[in-house]
Amino acid sequence: MQKYEVTYFTAPEEKTSTVEDAIKELGGTLVDTKDLGTRDLAYKVGHLSEGQYTAIIFEIDGGKLADLENKIKQSKQVVRFVLVKALREKKVRERRAKTEIVKEKPAKLAEPAELKETLSVPEPIKIEKPQKAEVAKPAVKPKPKISPKAKAKKTAKPKKTERPKKKDKELETTSSAELDQKLQELVED
Repeated sequence: MQKYEVTYFTAPEEKTSTVEDAIKELGGTLVDTKDLGTRDLAYKVGHLSEGQYTAIIFEIDGGKLADLENKIKQSKQVVRFVLVKALREKKVRERRAKTEIVKEKPAKLAEPAELKETLSVPEPIKIEKPQKAEVAKPAVKPKPKISPKAKAKKTAKPKKTERPKKKDKELETTSSAELDQKLQELVED
């Protein structure tokens, strides 16, 4: 049997523990139960703005873990939960020792004069930059500089040339004498 920990929260007014009952029902044994108290939630979950937190350490067969999760999910009293494998006692002791070291008061700080005597500052290392090798550049003729006006001329749209208007085919083929004669005929009619 493995040790597991489940931490969950319910509505603040809920007093019954369906999680403990589910663990016992599946053949698990309770090792430790901690009531973490009522805490404000970071955001509203459903209609709740605070919840009653509880942490339970228990032993159960690994095969029944999925059944336990399903029972907790089906419970209407448990709003959210997290189920993890519990740490070994050795790891717990190591973590507590690390946090106790951090909580201790810091040692008295040395005076600046004492620091100068105790610290030896090495001289800075000089790093030489490698020299760039000169590379022969190929002979390229420079492009002639173009003035802005010349650029504008190149990029400007060409002007449209006016095309001669199409004349009547008859007028193109007839001479002026013939035209006079046709005019006379039209006037007489």
